[in-house]
Amino acid sequence: MKLRDLEAKKKNEHSELDSLARKESTIRDQIEKKKEELEDLHNQQARFEKQIKNSIQKITELENENEFIKIEKDHFNVANSRFDFKKMNIDKIRERTSTLYSEIEKMKKTINFKVDNMFGKVETQYIELQKKKELTAQNKQKFEDTIVELDDLKNKEIQKTW
Repeated sequence: MKLRDLEAKKKNEHSELDSLARKESTIRDQIEKKKEELEDLHNQQARFEKQIKNSIQKITELENENEFIKIEKDHFNVANSRFDFKKMNIDKIRERTSTLYSEIEKMKKTINFKVDNMFGKVETQYIELQKKKELTAQNKQKFEDTIVELDDLKNKEIQKTW
């Protein structure tokens, strides 16, 4: 009887050990999964921190490049203002931007952008010529005044000599 009891007890303990081993294995698997999740969360946190840093840097660059941002900053995200970004649909804006860029690329094929540069040069030359024209007009007036003055002196000297 004792032998059977001991074998039954041994069998129970074996089944308990097997059960505990399965639980331990399950718990170890869960621990590994949680470690992986934790590592993923750490990686995600690092990515977010990097994005925040890059965003702050980009904001600073944009503020330095565009003076209006510093001036209008107080109006950003104010309801019913032109800077109410909550009402803006970013996807639509990106799509519109993409469309506009593609249109620009198409136009580059048909429009001669050198003409734009040439126009700028011609415009500066025109402005310079206008300045020279004004200077010439001023000099002409001075010459005419000098001629009139010399003519008056000549006439006075002729009158004196007679």
